[in-house]
Amino acid sequence: MITCGPYSLDYLVVANEEIEGSLKQGWVKHPHETVEKPKRNEVVNDGENQG
Repeated sequence: MITCGPYSLDYLVVANEEIEGSLKQGWVKHPHETVEKPKRNEVVNDGENQG
């Protein structure tokens, strides 16, 4: 079975016996079940992205 990533066009081929583990990690069975990745606001320079 092919499962789809929860936020993008990633996909993963999984044996039918192992599909439950992937579904618990947020993968879905069909691309229509995915959600749009939320847009990030512009980062304020507060040191979050430093070192």
